[in-house]
Formats: sequence, C-alpha cells, structure tokens
Amino acid sequence: MNDTLHDLMRDSADTIPTSVPPIAAITRAGRRRRTRTVALAAAAVVVLGGTAATAVPRLAADRGAGPAAPTRHDAPDEVPVFLPESAFDVGVDRQVDHASVTGALVATQGDRCLVVGDDQTPVFWPHGYEGETHGDGSFSLLDENGRPVAEAGDTVRLTGRWLDPAGWSGDELCIPDDRKVFMVQARPDVVR
Repeated sequence: MNDTLHDLMRDSADTIPTSVPPIAAITRAGRRRRTRTVALAAAAVVVLGGTAATAVPRLAADRGAGPAAPTRHDAPDEVPVFLPESAFDVGVDRQVDHASVTGALVATQGDRCLVVGDDQTPVFWPHGYEGETHGDGSFSLLDENGRPVAEAGDTVRLTGRWLDPAGWSGDELCIPDDRKVFMVQARPDVVR
C-alpha cells in the first residue's frame, strides 16, 4: 500500500506544469511591501512623536511653585501661579491638628511663592489652591474652585498643623529644607 501511494504521488507530480520562477515580479512585490512598511512606520513615528511632544511635557511638568498653565479663562493681565500644596482637601478631609498661624500674606520669589508673617513661614496650601498675579502688581490666593480667598498684604489666620523638615521632600522652591512648614487644613480666615 505504501508503494501504491508513492507511485500515485510521483505520477501526479509529473503532470503538474512547472516554469522558471518570475524573479523580477517577486522582487518588485517584495520592494512594494518594504516601501509600504517603511511608509507606515514613518507615519507612525510622526503621529507618536507629535503625541509624545504634547504629552511628555504635561506628564513631566514640575508642579512646584511658579507660573502655571492657565486653568480657566484668565484675563490677559492675570497669571496663575502654582503654590506648594498638600493632598489635604478642605471640606472633604478631617482636620488632624488645630494649630494656627496669623500674619500677613507675603508674595516672595518674584511672585512665585506665598508665605505668612514677618518671619515668612513657608506654607503647604490645601489641594487645588493656587495664586494669581495681576497686572497692577497684586497677588491673590484662590481656593480649589478658583474663587479669591485673600490678597497679598491681608492678615490671615491659618489653621492646620506643623510639619518638620523630614516630613516632606524639600525640593520645592517655596519650601526651604531646613524650616518647619505649616500645612493649612481649613479655609484661611481674613482677619483684617
């Protein structure tokens, strides 16, 4: 039975017409596939490069103190400023301590930081708080909803807790690495 199968296969193979393979056509088809693949790869690089060019700066952005990207429709003479903030959400998180600091709000570091009092106590503001400078030279403290809370020069009472220098990373522009920092845990009260 094995011999019969072998003979049938040999006879059928002899009846199939064969010719010289069309090398030129095979080469052209291969070149077209490579050209198409290279074109698709180049298009993917352009698209991904454009996406990365916009995404990477956003992901790698330093949320430390300094001028911020506009988060709402600001007037031309208003510049939002990121302030050092904690993860504490006013009205959501429970206040841990009830220490307080009272003093005038002072804009420092070329209007990139907002500290309190004559000794310029560094402050971690609640989550979502930011500053805003105005064309007339004033500096506003805004709450998590973008509403003004106080102005630089106002005397405010802050409630929250003290953090030792070891309690945070020390890489913030507005937070020196050798001083205690006050973490605000309630909406600031303007005293006068």
